[in-house]
Amino acid sequence: MKASKTVRRLVGIGVLAMATAGLLAQGARFVLDEASLAEAITDERGFGSFQFSLTQANLSRGSLLVINGAQPDDYRTVARSPREAPFQVSVLTPYMRASVTVMMARRRQLPMPELALQPVNDDGIVVSVAASQEYAITASLQDLVLRRADDADAAPIQPFKRLVEPQTIKGPFGGERQVMLGSFYFRFEDFEHLPLLITCVGSPRGLALSLEEGDLVR
Repeated sequence: MKASKTVRRLVGIGVLAMATAGLLAQGARFVLDEASLAEAITDERGFGSFQFSLTQANLSRGSLLVINGAQPDDYRTVARSPREAPFQVSVLTPYMRASVTVMMARRRQLPMPELALQPVNDDGIVVSVAASQEYAITASLQDLVLRRADDADAAPIQPFKRLVEPQTIKGPFGGERQVMLGSFYFRFEDFEHLPLLITCVGSPRGLALSLEEGDLVR
């Protein structure tokens, strides 16, 4: 019986190693391995110093554009405050997600989660679109378009999974309304060549951002 369990364990480790090696062979620098997972769950930056908000990063470099309409090519204006942005956008690598998961458990004094490589890597890189800091400005998400910044004629990069659902947001004086928000899951190789352009198509307004090399944490 012990021998059988040992064999199954070794087979499992072998399968995981081959899966991770396969991802790394694709040039996926954001794939977690055992060493980087161990680093992520002890990374003190998970307590808040990660720059998770791509909205804030674009605001800091003056490249945050509000789309004044429901069409991607509608007139754009530069946002000067995060409260002018109809969405909060974050791009999360497996490293960042693992670190934040552990950080949240510590903050809430919960048992430490058991993180396994394959489930964390399986989600790839996640683009999360959340509500604006400003209740009245938050729009309803219709689509997200990812493109190479150096090739305007290239076809949009498609996520392998998208999860967009109605969410109820609440205003400062007790009001509430329902908007569509969600997450988009992309393959590692989609982010090998930066910068990228991200367009959040929304109603009645949208948001355009750039994703640059320093915006992602391995």
